[in-house]
Amino acid sequence: MHTDGEPDPAAQVSDLTGVLRRGPHGDRLARWPADMRVMARRTPRPLGKPAKLGEHPDWEYGAFATNTPVGQVQFLDARHRTQAHVEDRNKQFTACGARNLPSIDYDRNADWLQPAALATTLTAWLRPIGLDRDLATTSTTTLRFRILSAPARLVTHARRRILKIPPGWAWSTDLATAWDRIQALHPI
Repeated sequence: MHTDGEPDPAAQVSDLTGVLRRGPHGDRLARWPADMRVMARRTPRPLGKPAKLGEHPDWEYGAFATNTPVGQVQFLDARHRTQAHVEDRNKQFTACGARNLPSIDYDRNADWLQPAALATTLTAWLRPIGLDRDLATTSTTTLRFRILSAPARLVTHARRRILKIPPGWAWSTDLATAWDRIQALHPI
């Protein structure tokens, strides 16, 4: 089933809980909560997408666990796939500084993660408010390269803030558009 509720004839979804609980190797979920269920999904690998070492060349697999006790397997799978934005935010958080912690000290790392979380939040809000086209959905690394590290200066003249962008910079129109949109929300 697609996330919009329409059937996906190419996908196959299965509940593996029974096999893992009562399989030939015993209860592999013995340390898990009793109501935990494990689902697996496979879809045909798109043409031209190479398989990684050890993967099946014709199928892509995915698995997830849920503690929802009842419900059709297809519905649970579709509901789980709508939560992919959580993984995207974790990738953005990692790209904003959560990858390399500066110390073995918990308090220092906690202090380091505060600005990383703030940067993740600011870039998440920048996308729908100030950006459009491909920049609104791009990775944080690309956003940092194209917009956040722009060779621009913010100057004040006659009580107005003016963004000075060098001519010929590849993403100057995107940066100027984002600046204008953000300024329109709260003019000073």
